[in-house]
Amino acid sequence: MNKVKCPLCSNFEHVKEVSYNKLFDNKIYLCSDCPISFDNPMPSLEELDEYYGRESDIRHKGERSSFTKAHKLKRWRRAYEQYDYIKQYFKKDSSDLLFVDFGCGLGNLISLLSKSQYRVIGIEPNIEYRKNAPINIRNHIFGDLIEADIKNSDVVLILSHVLEHLNDPSEFLDHLLKHLKVKYIFVQQPLIQMGYIDYLIKKKKLGGEHIIMFSENSLNNFFKSKNFIPQKKIKTLYTGLANISVKEFITDKNLKKQLISSHKSQNLKMRFYRLFERFTIIFLSAKQIAKLTHKLKYFAPEKLATSITNVYINVDETI
Repeated sequence: MNKVKCPLCSNFEHVKEVSYNKLFDNKIYLCSDCPISFDNPMPSLEELDEYYGRESDIRHKGERSSFTKAHKLKRWRRAYEQYDYIKQYFKKDSSDLLFVDFGCGLGNLISLLSKSQYRVIGIEPNIEYRKNAPINIRNHIFGDLIEADIKNSDVVLILSHVLEHLNDPSEFLDHLLKHLKVKYIFVQQPLIQMGYIDYLIKKKKLGGEHIIMFSENSLNNFFKSKNFIPQKKIKTLYTGLANISVKEFITDKNLKKQLISSHKSQNLKMRFYRLFERFTIIFLSAKQIAKLTHKLKYFAPEKLATSITNVYINVDETI
């Protein structure tokens, strides 16, 4: 039997098959040393282009449309959360930095940043997202780096829920670092850890669009291999991910207590929010609702996490 090599540590010994990805008809492996899960073989660029092209048609129509108010609301909530963290780390006088949001979607985050006088552009390959972005920021969103024509700027690269969709995150990041003078990388990324990976394997929930999944440790090691080191971080808990069923896979009693308590707290917040949303969505825009709930802090960061938000700094900047 052919051994499978971990794409991060290049080890064979701790890699085992754990599941199957129906979406791309590939096996899913786990390197328990890193840890990291990944499809093997990875979907080709052609397969990914075909899938996202097909999925784009679905997402832009009907109830699943990315342009429905409910979906916009989800995106705005995430944008406000990220905006808060960026403001904490990067002061408003960061005029010497250019924020480049790769995979910016409808441009929610760059809209918030530009209003706070940050210099910002977005890169969004999907033409439907670019066409439906707010008119006032469309001239800040480009299809690729060539079109953006970024020259002589110190860059803060924003990667929000991007890496898990790539068949070769290392090659992708190398390409960006080759063409951009990146000083900082702002990352928000789903994680596999704290027993959660065991839950996903047992319930056969690995796979789909997320063809590579990092833990906090493996994500840090990935960026270290590119000469970037982690800084202060905020962890966030998404109720949909942190299912209480995970508790059966956790042996640490204190951690299990934290998880159950945190899950209950999030559930109460979520129920209240859903009632609030159903009422206000009739007469308020998605952005207005997200802004209001953000101010009321219904989704304050939690200590326990299934996703991570972090800033990585180029080690040359620390010398």
